[in-house]
Amino acid sequence: MNLFGVDLDGGLAAAALALALLAAACDAALVRRRARRVARLVGARHDRSARVLHTRSSTVLVAVGTLAAGLALADPRHGPPTDERRVRPHDVVVCLDVSRSMLAADVAPTRLARARSEIETLVREAPNERYALVAFAGDAEVVAPLTRDGAALLELLALVGPDLPLLGGTDLAAALRRAGDVLSHAPADSAGRWVLLVTDGEDHGGAGLAAARELAEVGVGVAVLGLGSPRGAKIPLDGGALFLRDADGAEVVSRLDAAGLSSLAEAGGGDFESVVGAGSADRLLALQRGVARRLYERAPAADERDRRASVALPFVAAALAAFAAAGVAGGRS
Repeated sequence: MNLFGVDLDGGLAAAALALALLAAACDAALVRRRARRVARLVGARHDRSARVLHTRSSTVLVAVGTLAAGLALADPRHGPPTDERRVRPHDVVVCLDVSRSMLAADVAPTRLARARSEIETLVREAPNERYALVAFAGDAEVVAPLTRDGAALLELLALVGPDLPLLGGTDLAAALRRAGDVLSHAPADSAGRWVLLVTDGEDHGGAGLAAARELAEVGVGVAVLGLGSPRGAKIPLDGGALFLRDADGAEVVSRLDAAGLSSLAEAGGGDFESVVGAGSADRLLALQRGVARRLYERAPAADERDRRASVALPFVAAALAAFAAAGVAGGRS
């Protein structure tokens, strides 16, 4: 129901009108009854015309007040509809690989430094989301819970690296499951939940694909940013003076498993991007926008009326003013 450009719930508005008429009739009867009592007490010299005027004024004001109160309860809304799918924040857990292989320099200046730069760009360019940060290697640790304080998250990001007390290796499943635990406590107003996995792709645990499928089954998307080259690079130690060696004494070469990470992203319902060499730090942001667009397209839009701004407060104020005035008018009769 539209009244002078204000959308109202039709059923509640009709009920408010009926209630206003009933209240007016009841008030008129009560005021007339009181007026007759006063007339008997003060006699014929009582100003009947003034009494009638006050009676009618009180009745009209009670009717107006009741109608205004009823219309306030009819959820009045006005203005252009907004799209709540764009307004509500997404909940994003960034899982950052901090294993020693992330120190390789086939991505300038190192894989880890580029990963930090990608995350900084994401948080600064998409500041309206809620972010959490999980650092992982052979196991995973929550560095920052879901927050909209991007500055605090970036301060913590600068502190994470291979020196964290984590198990050696790279376990993608541990990271994804820890991210799932964080998202299981996400606020109810979330427009969508997903994980951005930032890694060089060596899944020593071997269960990352299954973990991505588990998240997809509960409505959590997984997108992956891979850092490194298929050719690979050595892992520096002691500032680059030495390189990591395996049990046989051979220098370890860490390679990006693009095929494996692409399959993991596909299982999680997200996209895969890779970073090789130098370049602008915006690949993670592109992944975020792609997932956000996909979630936006899936989300049902609310009813147009429900997306207009509420204007109930003026009706409440009008009701209070009318009832106060009715009390004054009624007291004079």
